Amino acid sequence: MKKVSAVAVNCSMYGNGGLEQSKVEVMIVATRESVQQLIEEATIRLSEAENQLKITNRNGFEVDDSYSNSQQRLSEMEDAIKKMMDSANHQQREQLHRLHLRVSQTLNDMILDQI
Repeated sequence: MKKVSAVAVNCSMYGNGGLEQSKVEVMIVATRESVQQLIEEATIRLSEAENQLKITNRNGFEVDDSYSNSQQRLSEMEDAIKKMMDSANHQQREQLHRLHLRVSQTLNDMILDQI
C-alpha cells in the first residue's frame, strides 16, 4: 500500500589501505502520488466511520459487525499514516498530521461509543 521512491543516492568511494570500499546511502521519501492516495483512502474510511457512528447513535449505541470493521479499517489507516509520516517531507508531514488528528478523533469517538 505504501509507495515510496528513492530520490537521493549518495555514493562515496574511499580507500582503506589499498582496498576500495563502497558506501551507498539511500534516502527514501514519500512520493506526492502516494501521499495523495493515502489522503484519499483515509477520507473514504473517515466517511464510512462517521456514517457508522451516526447509525450507531441512532440505534441506541448498538455496535454491529460493520461498525467494528469500520473501526478496524480506521485503526489500520492510522498506522499507515504514521508510517507515511516517517518518509514524508515537511509539507507532506503537515498534511498527514492534520489527517492523523481527524482519524484519531473519529477513532476515539468510536471507542467511546462502545463503553
